[in-house]
Amino acid sequence: MSDTTIPAAARLNPLNIVAAAWDRLSNMRFAIWVLLLLALGSILGIYVGEQFPTNVPGWQEKAVEKAGPAFFSVLEFFEMFDPFRSWWYRGIVALLSLSLLACAIKRFKGSYKRAIFLSWLAKPNYYDRYDDRLSYVYQGDDPLAPVRRTLRGNLFMMKIRGDGAGGSQLASSRFGISRLGPFLSHLGLLFLVAGGLGGMLWGMKTMLWMAPGDVTNVVEVEKDGEWMRHEMPFTVALDDFQVDLNERGQVSQYRSQVRVTPASGDVFEREVSVNHPLRIAGYSFYQSSYQTAWDNLAQAEVVVSDAEGVQVGEPLHAGMGERFAIPGADGLEAEIEAFWAHAMIGEGGVRHASRQHRNPAVRFGIYRGDERIGEQLSFVQRPGAAFGSWRDMTLSFTDYREAMITGFEVSRAPLTGLIWAGLALSSIGLLLSFMVDHRQVWALAEPAGDGRWQVRVSGFTNKSPTLFAADFRRWADKWKAADEVSQMKVHVYRS
Repeated sequence: MSDTTIPAAARLNPLNIVAAAWDRLSNMRFAIWVLLLLALGSILGIYVGEQFPTNVPGWQEKAVEKAGPAFFSVLEFFEMFDPFRSWWYRGIVALLSLSLLACAIKRFKGSYKRAIFLSWLAKPNYYDRYDDRLSYVYQGDDPLAPVRRTLRGNLFMMKIRGDGAGGSQLASSRFGISRLGPFLSHLGLLFLVAGGLGGMLWGMKTMLWMAPGDVTNVVEVEKDGEWMRHEMPFTVALDDFQVDLNERGQVSQYRSQVRVTPASGDVFEREVSVNHPLRIAGYSFYQSSYQTAWDNLAQAEVVVSDAEGVQVGEPLHAGMGERFAIPGADGLEAEIEAFWAHAMIGEGGVRHASRQHRNPAVRFGIYRGDERIGEQLSFVQRPGAAFGSWRDMTLSFTDYREAMITGFEVSRAPLTGLIWAGLALSSIGLLLSFMVDHRQVWALAEPAGDGRWQVRVSGFTNKSPTLFAADFRRWADKWKAADEVSQMKVHVYRS
């Protein structure tokens, strides 16, 4: 009956709609089409990302100019500038997850009985349906003994029962668990997709730059074009950072010594280096990069001059946050409170113009005891010039040693366990599906009079039928050699 002959009310029946949706979702071909659609979306997302890079200043203006306002609006609607977190990509992944779940349930329903329970041949004529079969006449009390001994030696699980007519039946199975291979493969793939979807929804990846002495429990995460603070459930302190050089002066390794204070538990220290990340509470810290600091310095050289511009004492050396006495100033101390690698003065005060060391400057805080009485700004390129609220003397920032900062790639994948479980299940499922064959052997012994028995034996395998046929022929030759066995007739695969 075609769809057009089915009444509209029947077609709109919720049960029919659910049944149709289930048939479609549990169809492996549908899952493959969804997977292909996901792959096509991924390729398209990569291509758009190459054409419209978002990691450059003013990328939106450049994208509008290149694509045109109308096409830019289309790309923006489909979130093509961050496609792997877009609504349509997440929707495809969710649909694939549902389809894989339906496929797994459907295959489990049909395979777990074969995997766990023995099946019986209900009628004698069923033994003639299999390619691998034989019959023989047995003279003795135990007509199934030859079959039973051979199957036991080949690790078959078996049971024997009466057939209701004075005879007996045998059912056996070996490695029936292999029937669960497709189910485990689908379930593993589902776990992988679900883990990936969880990473897209709740995961994160960002960079954390730290200088020795820095302590933080916050990272900045970009979301929808805006940077947001993300608080971690632990604190990380960078105690030291080292760059190792080889004999030719090239970087061979760089490493960070960190101290971690968990929300609960003991403080511990760890070395983080390339290929040796720090993992804690679902977060991973990878040693990713390093560079000179744009907002910190290792040590500064400071020359103090009096009101007449005459140098007072020898040049001083101090690091960020270190208090030092100002020579010639009664009980006053100074502290380097801020550093700019490329300082620019605007309406809001001093700011970072770039991360390049083009116009280095520092801000000195002037203290009398614990009281901050003023500040002074000094530029390397303008020694002797004093800017700020305190000008009784001049603190000249004349030279400095750059501080190195380390870059950690911080990522969080909240469902990593699902991904590992998916890999394990998929691997086991594929191994069971392609490397392990399920073999079944049935036997029926019927009384033939005068202490004789008519015995039928049939076997089946779900893969490698040629190998099973060779084993079946070898078993038949072994049984035929028994004194109690006669009149054997054998039929094997392709014989």
